[in-house]
Order: sequence, then C-alpha cells, then structure tokens
Amino acid sequence: MKLLVLTFFAILSQQLFSQDTTNYQIDLTGKYALQFQVAENFKLTEFQGSIISAKYNLTNALSLRFGISFNSQNHKHNQDNLILDTNEKYISDYEMDNYSVQIKPQLIYSSPIMEDVSFYWGGGFLIMYEKNTENSESSVDTLFSTYVRKSSGFGYGLEAVFGVEWFVKNNISLSGEYGFQLSHIKINTKQTRTENGSNIQNNSDDSYTRGQGNSVRLGISIYF
Repeated sequence: MKLLVLTFFAILSQQLFSQDTTNYQIDLTGKYALQFQVAENFKLTEFQGSIISAKYNLTNALSLRFGISFNSQNHKHNQDNLILDTNEKYISDYEMDNYSVQIKPQLIYSSPIMEDVSFYWGGGFLIMYEKNTENSESSVDTLFSTYVRKSSGFGYGLEAVFGVEWFVKNNISLSGEYGFQLSHIKINTKQTRTENGSNIQNNSDDSYTRGQGNSVRLGISIYF
C-alpha cells in the first residue's frame, strides 16, 4: 500500500512540476500574486505573518508587496469555591479581550530569471496597533473587589527581506525568504482597583525598541 501511495505522488509530482527545459523568459509585468507559507506537513498558512499577503509586479524587476494581519482573542473564566474551614464562599469572574493589527507595505527588487530561478531583496515599513482589556471581580462573603486593566500600543518600524524564488510553472513559484525587523512600540496602561469602596488608580507608559531576525520562511506564490 505504501509503495502504491509513493508511486502515485511521484507521478503526480512529475505531471505538476515538469517543465520544458528550453530557455525562455517568464513575463510577470502587470501580474498579481497571492503568497502562502508552507508549514509542517505541507500545510499552507499566512505569509509575512499576515492573513493576506499579495504582490503586484510593476515590472519583471520591481514589485509591490502588501501584507495585513489581524488577531482577536476573548477569554472568560468563572470560579465559585467554598472555603470549608470558614464556610466562606469565594466567587471570581475574569474576562480578557485582545486584538491587534499589523500592516506591511514593501518594495521588492528581483534579479532576472535564470534557469527558472530569481533572487530578490527589498523591504519597507511595518505599522502595528494592539489593544488589551482585562476585567475581574471577586468576592469573599461581604468583601468585594474589582480590577480593570486597559492597555493600548502603537508601533512602527522597518523590515528588510531577501530570498530566492524558483518557478516550477509560469504562474507558480516556490520561495525561501529571510528577514530582519527593527521596531519601536509605545504602550499606555491604565489600571483601576476597587476594594470595599476604596479606589486605586495607576497610569503607566512604556516604550520598547527591538531588533530581531525572522526565521526562514518557505512559501508558494500563485500568479494571475
């Protein structure tokens, strides 16, 4: 059975990726492309860390690439306990909401396609925004307390990328890409705690500057 499966995929790969070895120029001028990252088990996921990653070729040597990502999360936790030693009832409710968005416009330069292979390099800006809200309420018999924490952050930076692209078909390519990011983000946090009628408020500002290299991304691009 394993031999039959392997034979099937071998034949399918030959039919899908076989090309005429005659030298010819692949013209990408005016074409769009959608990009996907190849993850484990050949699963296609977002590229550039983005939900949408698209590219438009102005010429064969110059293209615009745009990525946008959006993440949202909601978490709720309810707890109801009875302290047996004192017969006190402890009730706790917690909720957290978080969302973030990141935008990456980039300008990409490509070398001429030789033997179906092209090298590319480029970069651009990155803009990010994140908002987080936490609410919790707890009570032990007549003691009651609340806690609210709200934070928002705005960041910006630069990203440089370089990689290699192999055209397995005129409209399909595989790529390997490495990048480096330099970013700066500012975060404002407001906290309010209430305990038996007493209010405690705290306001803080933080800023971070970070440089990091991205792990190598293996991707597939579909041109149309």
